[in-house]
Amino acid sequence: MTINTDGFIHSNASSKLKKNVHYKQMLRGMYARFRLRACGLKSHKQWFSTEQQGDFTCPMCGQEREDEIHFIFHCQAYTDLRKNYSMLDSHTVQSGINYLRALLASKNETKIIALAKYITEAMKVRRNKVENI
Repeated sequence: MTINTDGFIHSNASSKLKKNVHYKQMLRGMYARFRLRACGLKSHKQWFSTEQQGDFTCPMCGQEREDEIHFIFHCQAYTDLRKNYSMLDSHTVQSGINYLRALLASKNETKIIALAKYITEAMKVRRNKVENI
């Protein structure tokens, strides 16, 4: 606790709690946008476009179509980040689809938070690279 210049006591715990609540809201928001296909992946943009043609190649690795499975399980640009989340070990495309469906339908808060953290951190990495191209 500290006393501000105006004489009021300020609690650091209160500040930390507010930051924690904000962080959880941010994670929930990114998780919701991912589930709604509104977080900015190229395949997500295709859902909201009348144009079905275009370049949907991943801007991070340039190797595959950027869809949810590639973004979460396969893109080489996120390999180091993915290592922080053991539940995101490499999957084949079919097992990745089934596993992603199970993750998104999960009621396990630990898994949901881990997936939301990965999506949030990976989107930051993606945004930094895409903006600097």
